[in-house]
Amino acid sequence: MDWLQMATIAAGIFLAETCVVTLSTVRTILISRHQRILAPVLGLVEISLWLLAIGQVMQNLHVPVYFLAFVAGFGTGNYLGVCVENWMALGYVVVQIITRKDAGPLVQAFRSAGFGVTCLSGQGLMGPVQLLLSVLPRARLDEASQLVEKHDPEAFYLVDELRTIRRGFLPQALLFPFSLWRKETTGHSWNLTVNRTITHHNNPSASVQGASPGQHGEQSEKIGQKPLTTSHSPIIR
Repeated sequence: MDWLQMATIAAGIFLAETCVVTLSTVRTILISRHQRILAPVLGLVEISLWLLAIGQVMQNLHVPVYFLAFVAGFGTGNYLGVCVENWMALGYVVVQIITRKDAGPLVQAFRSAGFGVTCLSGQGLMGPVQLLLSVLPRARLDEASQLVEKHDPEAFYLVDELRTIRRGFLPQALLFPFSLWRKETTGHSWNLTVNRTITHHNNPSASVQGASPGQHGEQSEKIGQKPLTTSHSPIIR
């Protein structure tokens, strides 16, 4: 076996194992997102490439360079898998912000950016604080972090990943990779309207569909986003 052929096979093993581990990372993410079709397809491609790579290694046990190519591909695949996972940024996260300043400007900035936010009052070690809760797409987490740093650089905030969401106001998030379709959680159905409804209880003469006789006077305002509601569940902010 000449050196050119050996180098070609080693490069093929390296590329195959790199793709195997990268696809394995993506497939694991898709399984956690309940992608029942794409995850098995990636699994078939992954195991096929793995068989090709390991087959070449087992058939040439006397060639140490193939072992090195396989090991190097495994390490590179782990690195690329993390990069791909960060690039995809699937799903939603909940951001919890604790600030000692007036939260009004930050709340307004979040809502202007299309994020739903709920503000609560609390008591911290140093005195009164305000707690802001916001559920937003993971892909827009950097945007939300910049808003926090801009309005209150000393604010304490943390981020948790979400698995299940029911009702509430949620911006669009990419849950199915490599597609422009975005999935909205309504609890019962898909919601593809591009409206956000803000209710104001200030008009006793008006009526609202699905409300009780004492719940009237809600005024709606569309501002380019969409609420995730069902016919029997109110909007949560």
